[in-house]
Amino acid sequence: MSSVDDYTISNFTVTTTTVMPTHSYHLRPSAYYSDEAVADEFTNPTIVDIPMIENPEHRETLQTILQEGEIWTDDIPTGLAELIEETDFFTWEAGTNDVWTHIGVVLYRRSPDTPSALAITAELESEQVTPESPGVIEFRVTNRSDEERIIMSGPSPPLSVLWVEADTDDRSFLLWGEYASSGHISFRDGELEVNSVRIGTRIEPGETITRTYEIRAGTDGVAPGDYVISETLTSRLGEEPPSEAIEWTVSFSLTEASRDEA
Repeated sequence: MSSVDDYTISNFTVTTTTVMPTHSYHLRPSAYYSDEAVADEFTNPTIVDIPMIENPEHRETLQTILQEGEIWTDDIPTGLAELIEETDFFTWEAGTNDVWTHIGVVLYRRSPDTPSALAITAELESEQVTPESPGVIEFRVTNRSDEERIIMSGPSPPLSVLWVEADTDDRSFLLWGEYASSGHISFRDGELEVNSVRIGTRIEPGETITRTYEIRAGTDGVAPGDYVISETLTSRLGEEPPSEAIEWTVSFSLTEASRDEA
């Protein structure tokens, strides 16, 4: 006889695409303060009024940052990096509101041609899915760089809650992970509830983080077919904005397995 709860996982493949910065410099506001907050929290801060800056290229670039929120570029005016580093706040009456009058600006140097710091792999550890034993996929995230990075994710870091999507229709099912240890994931009346939070996971140079996920027989949506798991792994240095992302996809097929019964 054939049991509808017995499956075999096959055609297991993993693809990854790294998305790196496309420009060498990233400039953006780093802080917004009112007059009162600056007076209360800082002693003798360096404040520069943008209209009073003599260098027109510096003025124009800073005004663009405040107007657009951020800029990416391969070239910055000579001396601008030093000005930003030496200045705690910039003011610009025409470009700020009545509350946030003092704005900090930060410059990040990026390396578009640098290899990605992180690598993600997935291996099929158990290809059989039965009521007694789930199919098992092991994910490994490795920091190949010489600097600590922070992986940004939802609950159950560093990969979050994972869903398996059918290739040809709108079916999906939950890939079971170590969700019980997360304070942001729960089951209520049989329904999965996930808090909308962002969690940072530190990964040291040379470190590998391993997470195991399961395909469990009887899970809603599990049926023969072709499936994909597609997510993006985002990371950053320290308190900087995310500076690289890895778009990854795991593909596999589920086929119904035959099991002889006495």
